[in-house]
Amino acid sequence: MANFALKSQGKSLLSFCVCLKTGAKVLSYMPSAVHPKQRQTLNWFGIALHMPSVTPDVVLQGRTRLQPGECWGFEGSQGHLAIALSHRVVVNHVTLGHLPKMLSPTGNSWSAPKEFSVYGMTDPEQEWTHLGTFLYDENGEPLQTFELPSHRRAAFRYIKLDISSNWGHVKHTCVYDFRVHGKFAPED
Repeated sequence: MANFALKSQGKSLLSFCVCLKTGAKVLSYMPSAVHPKQRQTLNWFGIALHMPSVTPDVVLQGRTRLQPGECWGFEGSQGHLAIALSHRVVVNHVTLGHLPKMLSPTGNSWSAPKEFSVYGMTDPEQEWTHLGTFLYDENGEPLQTFELPSHRRAAFRYIKLDISSNWGHVKHTCVYDFRVHGKFAPED
């Protein structure tokens, strides 16, 4: 399935068509505070150098191998991510990813999203349209794909991932991958 939430998608399409499209990008996210453990520090001859935090757009990389710490980690169990898609798309599926338990340093998936909703919007001046609410299975595959109900399938330019709970971690939630699948929609 094509992934229209891929950050680099526009750049790879540019060589095949004459257009000014760019890849998908994160428009907004809440909470804005990243989990403190994601603020990386590197020691160089005893001097602490602060490295940039992992930003929310890491979820748009389309990675097939998920590695510990390479996620959008935010404080608490609720947050959202609004994305401008690379193209206007008739959305039919979304994929959410979290680190497998066997790769987790703690051996569990408590920081994985549990219940989440997806919303779509065609124009920034409009309200978000609810497309579906889903449950990520902490014991399932790391990348899980969810089908939108057929009556909710429409063309959207913006998608919002709204996470309402996680699997029990009281301090933070981590999202490793988010994908939006569907078909190109003609521009109006």
